[in-house]
Amino acid sequence: MNNLQECICKYSLSVKKIQYYNAFILIYTEQQIYLFIEDDKNRISVFNQLKKFDYIYYQESINDENDLYGLYYFHENIDNFKLKDDKMIQLLALLHKKSLIDKTVSSSEILDLYESIKRKIQDVLEYYENLLDYVISFSFSRIDYYNYIINFSLIYHSIYQALYYLEQWYHEQKNDSFIRKAFLLHRTDIENFCNCEKPYFYQVGDCSYDLLIYDLVSFYKNNYDKIDMNKMYFEYQEVVQLLESEKSLFYCLISIPDKLSFQSSSYENTVLLTKQLYYIDQTNIFISKENKEDEKTDKYEF
Repeated sequence: MNNLQECICKYSLSVKKIQYYNAFILIYTEQQIYLFIEDDKNRISVFNQLKKFDYIYYQESINDENDLYGLYYFHENIDNFKLKDDKMIQLLALLHKKSLIDKTVSSSEILDLYESIKRKIQDVLEYYENLLDYVISFSFSRIDYYNYIINFSLIYHSIYQALYYLEQWYHEQKNDSFIRKAFLLHRTDIENFCNCEKPYFYQVGDCSYDLLIYDLVSFYKNNYDKIDMNKMYFEYQEVVQLLESEKSLFYCLISIPDKLSFQSSSYENTVLLTKQLYYIDQTNIFISKENKEDEKTDKYEF
């Protein structure tokens, strides 16, 4: 018996319909709609932590504390929700602001993080170079392979842009004995946010302390093609102003392209490559705009 079946049996839910979403499951009964989260075992400790921060944009579960899953009341019709809204970034920034701490770090810890990210970037570079060698080895090129060959320079540039910002971050951070951490949401896709009368995040059970910008990286990668990221970035910094070192690390991590997993279908590969190139293009535009904004700020600072 899986967690969903166990929940339905344990709480005697007379199910009419079950609807699946990425972040949760909705269980419809005659009297009530319930929101079910499959793996929610850390929710009680997270709720207690959020209360300490006086952070109210979540809801508490109604099932037993010992359950590995989470069950919540759901009073609204999800079809009426406007999920794509800048309110999400404001509440994410507020969570970070309320939980922000300066964490003491040693130079060796900074070096370890630098080397870890550099290995990841080099691994991605090696992967794409090997993929290039593979597609070039064909005596005649399929259209998807040809598209990859002629666009390889764009992927290559994105990887080296990541390396550039990594070096910049290390230069800015290596002599600093503090690094900022916050209570991170981790689930930053817009489907995890309800913009109703009292907005809240559906799933907070994965929250934990880590580097401040990791939520921003996740938010960017999940939503870059859905909303104006420069506007969201500005609104975030209206609440939490990023340090120059944090900006560099953020630009580094969003510049690292995901590995393309080519399939047997030329059409599928073309779709994957097109999406990857669009991500790279949007990221270049985003970073370029932010650099210009920083130049304006520097120009008028006295």
